[in-house]
Amino acid sequence: MKSEKNGTISGLPKPFDKLILFAKFKNISNKIGHVIDISGNGYLVEGVVTVFIDFKITEELKEQLGIDVFRTLFDCYITETETMISGLSEPSAKNQDVTDLIKEIHKVAGSSATFGALEMHKALNQMEILGKESDAPTVISRLDELKETWNASKQSYRDQELLNA
Repeated sequence: MKSEKNGTISGLPKPFDKLILFAKFKNISNKIGHVIDISGNGYLVEGVVTVFIDFKITEELKEQLGIDVFRTLFDCYITETETMISGLSEPSAKNQDVTDLIKEIHKVAGSSATFGALEMHKALNQMEILGKESDAPTVISRLDELKETWNASKQSYRDQELLNA
């Protein structure tokens, strides 16, 4: 085949789905033996594609709600997430009742799912489960990972021009 002679190792039909594209990158990366950096809503790190935001969800939500309502709710989501992370960063959070922490985490996890923030939803669900099995300091111990996930999620939103710099 002509494309194989030119070094093509995989094809992608048009129009293409971003998740399929990222899966293709993962397969190619595994074949050639190194990591491919993907900007946008997914990142390939150590051969694993991480899609932080499912933009199909955000687009459907925009269509259903209209841009003005979507923007208002999205801004509330950003604010409530920033507030939650800030609260968890306070030294006093370790002394907080774990049930209260779980309630706040659960609320933001639901909002994350609503706005397509898959990795945030996953990380928050893990923290919620951890909180049901343990104490506040143990939940707080996952904060650095959560912050990294949140920063990557915000960058994905910025890349799609949903969030200002």
